[in-house]
Amino acid sequence: MNIAFFFESDINPIKGGTERVTWSVAKYLISKGMKVVFIAHQKRNDFDPSLLSYHRFLPDSVGYDTLENIRYLQNLIQDEGIDILVNQGGLSDEVKLCNKKILQDQVKIVSVIHYGILEDLYYFKEFLRFQFIWNKPFIFIKSLLRYLRMPLLKRKAVKNRKNQLSFLYRNSDAIVLLSEGSKDDFLQFVDNAKKEKLFVIPNPNTYEKIHEQSLKNKDNIVLYVGRLSYSQKRVDRLITIWKNIEYQFPEWKFLIIGDGPERTRLEALVLKYKLKRISFLGYQDPEVYYQKARIFCLSSTCEGFGMVLTEAMQHKVVPMAFDSYKALHDIVEDKKNGFVIPPFDLSAYASRLSLLMKDFRLCAQLAENAQEKVLEFDVEKIGEKWMSLFKFLCQNEKC
Repeated sequence: MNIAFFFESDINPIKGGTERVTWSVAKYLISKGMKVVFIAHQKRNDFDPSLLSYHRFLPDSVGYDTLENIRYLQNLIQDEGIDILVNQGGLSDEVKLCNKKILQDQVKIVSVIHYGILEDLYYFKEFLRFQFIWNKPFIFIKSLLRYLRMPLLKRKAVKNRKNQLSFLYRNSDAIVLLSEGSKDDFLQFVDNAKKEKLFVIPNPNTYEKIHEQSLKNKDNIVLYVGRLSYSQKRVDRLITIWKNIEYQFPEWKFLIIGDGPERTRLEALVLKYKLKRISFLGYQDPEVYYQKARIFCLSSTCEGFGMVLTEAMQHKVVPMAFDSYKALHDIVEDKKNGFVIPPFDLSAYASRLSLLMKDFRLCAQLAENAQEKVLEFDVEKIGEKWMSLFKFLCQNEKC
């Protein structure tokens, strides 16, 4: 069976969550005797040439469904005998090429949705920044207009989501969601959709080994790993939380791994609050910090899965996150292997974080449970789900 994974950019396991997941699943499939190729719209400037043999690049890296790209993809599928095309950008521009209208019956199409179906619409307001600053009239008026237009913007977003999902459903052989809880959300948007076309396959652990390390060798570190963006990640919430408890815990520090457009603003916020033990470390291999940290904090408005949670849990780091997306409950069980906080309640978050920082025994117990929990996401188990899906799609055909 020959499988192609389609994504916006080249698949490099150190570049992003979807890339790491794709790489892990691909390695599993290859170990089972399958041929796997990656089809990318664009090649990054720092593309790793050692990965070239796995990759095929569209000739037009600007447009998507151009005649040049369509012909290239159709010929590639035929020449390389691709049986199944897995579109890893189910709600992105990738669907302009990876659909039945263009590819007809050349190949089975699996569309993967790496985001929640409903959460970003439910918490729509949280994605918009409002700055009602009296002494800056331009910013004030701009924020006011955005606030007044918010109901209209949300209606448009809901309509667009319905159109996206309906097109995806009609033009895919299977839809893969990351959480069982997303099925009902999908069916709510797509008229006459059937559950039989929806498959739930969580993301696998991307670190190959469970790290059996002593909790006594860990440091008093609270950790964040991820992109520094406003609309989704909202690291400013964590800085506000830390402001309220830093003085109580002089032996603890807060490390932020990652970079992005919000970094300058976040660093200014730290200076404004005169915080002493927050460090911005930029892009780093997070594994060494997972090995040292005791607590992992996620502050996102919503996530698709939250791979950083399972990565941290593999290293006995206790996870905390807001209860703002369905897949979270597949990963974190409140008070058993981490803490699930009511959406955007900064006071409750600070209280739970303080409890973990004070109570070593509680922190240690949750950490042990967290590491045990992520065994459910072992790549062998997740890989078997992918194999079952592929066999189901090809059961009446030669693949």
